[in-house]
Amino acid sequence: MGTRPRHRPRTGRRVGRGRAGHSPLPRHRPGPDQGDRVLSTLEWDTPDTLTDGLLAVLAAEASLVQVRNADAGGLDRKATTERTTKRLG
Repeated sequence: MGTRPRHRPRTGRRVGRGRAGHSPLPRHRPGPDQGDRVLSTLEWDTPDTLTDGLLAVLAAEASLVQVRNADAGGLDRKATTERTTKRLG
């Protein structure tokens, strides 16, 4: 008797792109596109905010500028300085 390959159970959720050209984010939550430079103020304290604020950006092959404890007036200046194309949060 030969050996059978072991079945590897799926654990967790797949991160990244599914079918070619399709974002892992649902249509009602548009995410970043490839090449975008995203300014985000989202916290990463829940699985959903981690997915939306970090993993979706990386899966789209976009760049992330993460800002914590920013004042509202400074965000516009930061967006200009960093040349961001989209905002999250």
